[in-house]
Amino acid sequence: MRKNKYDELDQKIRSLRKRRGEIWDAQRNDCWVELEEPEKHGWYIRMVMRSDIARRADADSIQEVIDLVERRIWVSQKVTGRRVKGKYCKYTKRHNWEEYFPWKSYYFEHHNHYGVSYWYYENHLSDQAKKWFDVPKQLDYWGRGFCPCNIPDWFWERKFERCWATHYQELDSELISEEKWIDNKLWGNYYDDAQRTDWRTYPKRNPYTSRQRANSKQVLRKMKQYGWDDSVAEFNDKYDNKWDWD
Repeated sequence: MRKNKYDELDQKIRSLRKRRGEIWDAQRNDCWVELEEPEKHGWYIRMVMRSDIARRADADSIQEVIDLVERRIWVSQKVTGRRVKGKYCKYTKRHNWEEYFPWKSYYFEHHNHYGVSYWYYENHLSDQAKKWFDVPKQLDYWGRGFCPCNIPDWFWERKFERCWATHYQELDSELISEEKWIDNKLWGNYYDDAQRTDWRTYPKRNPYTSRQRANSKQVLRKMKQYGWDDSVAEFNDKYDNKWDWD
């Protein structure tokens, strides 16, 4: 059975998206160069037990929970918060201010959002650590749920630790150029199905609408008055031949 043009197009889209994923992996993992000497790079705000809480009989179980739910915060300067218009910090009693807390959620301000899944709660936590989590009253159809941590905030305190940069990222111009070429192909052809589920591009608006395509052609006509090169010819062909992948 002969494949139609839409099946061939889907196959090309999948291959392009696979290649783009390989480029992202290479940029994230392989483009790092080690420094001769580590350099200072801001601070980490971490959560530690208070000295009086560390003398409790169940301090080991509290430390187990801290190691599990700790979310350290990176800051460029040694500051405890930031300015946010319209905020009121109940800890410092300051308006337009928000404190940094490694154990606080900035999306759910009324309760601690750090916790574990119900499956992790049942299979991996010790009996002493389970008392520091709230069990959900009702699970979903598949038996899943979220167990938030109920340790009081005053059990913990903030601690600043120096952050050291040991590597720097070296940009590869060839990978960046190939990534942009693939993005142009995916954006300019079969956008509705190829890009609607792409987390890197959706919900951005499609830049290649009919009106913007007409504006781009006007720009190209002006460019022809001052010169013509291969890059302009490839750009014009992309708009004129929508299904041209070669």
